[in-house]
Amino acid sequence: MGSRHLKPCALAAAISAAGSIQAGPGPDVVIADIFESMRWGTRDGFTAYTLGNYSCNLGTSPANWFRDTPNHPVFGQSVYRLKDGRFEQIGQGFVKHAFAVSGFNYCATCQFPPNPNQQLGVGCADAYTASLNGDYVRLGPKSQVNPFSGAITFPINLTGYPAPEAPIGRRIQVANADLDPAANPGARYFVEMHIIAADDAAAGNALNNASFREVSVGNAPYPLALIPGRPTRVGLSAIDAWPEIDPTVHLAVVDIPGDGRLKLASKAIDLGNGLWRYTYALSNLNADRAAASLSIPLSACATPPTSDQRLPRWHSGEPYANTAWTPSVVGSRFVWRTEDEASNPNASAVRWGTLARFEVLTSTPPILRTATIGIFKSGPVMEVLAAALVPSGSADFNGDGFSDFFDFDEFVSSFEAGNPNADFTGDGFLDFFDFDAFVEAFEQGC
Repeated sequence: MGSRHLKPCALAAAISAAGSIQAGPGPDVVIADIFESMRWGTRDGFTAYTLGNYSCNLGTSPANWFRDTPNHPVFGQSVYRLKDGRFEQIGQGFVKHAFAVSGFNYCATCQFPPNPNQQLGVGCADAYTASLNGDYVRLGPKSQVNPFSGAITFPINLTGYPAPEAPIGRRIQVANADLDPAANPGARYFVEMHIIAADDAAAGNALNNASFREVSVGNAPYPLALIPGRPTRVGLSAIDAWPEIDPTVHLAVVDIPGDGRLKLASKAIDLGNGLWRYTYALSNLNADRAAASLSIPLSACATPPTSDQRLPRWHSGEPYANTAWTPSVVGSRFVWRTEDEASNPNASAVRWGTLARFEVLTSTPPILRTATIGIFKSGPVMEVLAAALVPSGSADFNGDGFSDFFDFDEFVSSFEAGNPNADFTGDGFLDFFDFDAFVEAFEQGC
């Protein structure tokens, strides 16, 4: 097995390559390698998978792994696809509850902890096969996990949940239509695992807990295969693959005050005939409060927009809705929005370990401005801002939904200061043409 996995020096290099991802004090558990996948079978047009992984404790104190208490990690598992300039989540499953640990040397020299079967020592590794990670007995709902605090419902509460439909129930479910090579020419696929643990979260080490790996998909029955030379990207979410592959993608990282992290990736494609397609991938790493809306500036003088979306699919009795978000034009912004928490606490918000794709077609070229992400669960901050590629031509310069004196004043100040935000034409230069275009749009009420 060793030839298939990262060696200790390779693991360190992988973590270093993750940029800001560094080991932290206290317990710091990561997905060190996704070393196998398992196909369980097909039912009703969906194929089920689970993944095998090595976990490592990169921190300075043992990590709890107590099987008969809530003090153990859970593992999320998902599949993503990049096709035709769109990055989207095509499958997810329940979380696997950890039940035992046998620390060994892999990440570093293993320092055996006081409770060697119930704690993962400093520098120690543990392995779960794809078969174990698909065992129904140990699969619990994602909805019973607080990804920010790491708190979990345990024992697993399956009251009201249907019995798992063999062979796909509770496991990663992917529609065969999303896998068929003949129907998806040129598509690339990625698997992601995510570890959530209360002691890791309490130590402030939860932002490196997701890792991804590229896989290939074979013809029916659609096996997933690891790709030689494409190792597990330790400490990175699957969404991080998109800008690595395509440098025209802009990725923004947004932290909700007092909660977890969101990521917003954006891409603009010139379709010709005066149309641009804007694609947004909104990913939730570990924000318990979730995301409930996404809005972007839109010129009122542009052609009437059309939109599309793809949300994560919940299954196997998870209470969350699969309802599409409502698209609308509000003032000078295009908005996608789900129900609010008061109306439906199980609305189709973008919850932890999931990614939603949104698209809009309109007639103006891109510019890097500000998108607004609305928060689902109530709290002191109900919106966060993220830089994104958005349609140019909107005179609503400050993004408040109105075109007024405040926008004019802010544009002039930005222009005089040489701020790139004042590149109103989106041509990469700050010059008279930007000022002229802004004034024209402002006078026309765009």
